[in-house]
Amino acid sequence: MPRKKKKKMEKCPECGCSIKAKNLDKHIVRVHEIGSQGPGIADMMKLNRAEERDKLELQRKKKNFNKVFLVTLICIVVFGISFIFFSGSETNNPYTTYEKAETKEVDQAFGELKFSKAEVIMEPQFYIYNTEGVSIRYFAIKGSDGKVHFAFDACDFCWENYMGYRKYGTDMECNNCGKRFSINDLGTKNQEGECWPAYLPLREEAWDVYIHPQDILAGKYMFE
Repeated sequence: MPRKKKKKMEKCPECGCSIKAKNLDKHIVRVHEIGSQGPGIADMMKLNRAEERDKLELQRKKKNFNKVFLVTLICIVVFGISFIFFSGSETNNPYTTYEKAETKEVDQAFGELKFSKAEVIMEPQFYIYNTEGVSIRYFAIKGSDGKVHFAFDACDFCWENYMGYRKYGTDMECNNCGKRFSINDLGTKNQEGECWPAYLPLREEAWDVYIHPQDILAGKYMFE
C-alpha cells in the first residue's frame, strides 16, 4: 500500500498545540478569539522572515561601508604624510624642516647677511635663504673653541640626497652617510674631496659675522 503523505503541522503561537498548517488560522480565531482580519499567521511568519533578511542585508552593507571608509581614511593619511615628507627641498631634511629654520634677509645697510656672534650658541641654528623658488639651507654653531662656525646644510659628496646635518656630541653628523665632523673644524674648504659640510665663505669682525648673498647663491645647486 502507498504510504500516506505526512501532513504539515505547526504549533499554535498562543497555546503551543500542534495544528495542521491549513487549520492554524481557524484554530486561532475559534479557540483564542483572535480576529482573522489582515494577513494570516503563515503570512506573518513569511513577512517576519523577509524583514529579518532585509535587516541582515542592511547590517552587511554597513559593515562593508565601514571597511571601505577605514581603508580610504588610511590611504588619505598615508598620502598626506608622504606629501609633507617628500615635497619641496625645505622638507627633505627630517632634522631641519622649513618650520624650524629661520629665513634670514639681507641687511640693507651692508648688502650682506649679518649675524651677531653673541646670538650663535653651541646648538646648530638653521637658516634659509630663498631665491627663485629654491630654499638654500645653512647653519651656524659655536664650537668648544669659542668660535662661531658656518656651513651649508649639505654635503660636498652626497648633497643630492637632501639630508643635511645634525649635531652629535661635539660633532656634526651627516644624516645620509653617518660621518661625523668636529664642529671646531667647520668653516673650511674640503681638503679630502669626500663627505664634508659644504664650505660657506664669510667675513668676520669683532662682534658680528657677515655673509654675502653671492656666496650663498653659489650653493644653490645643492638644494634644487
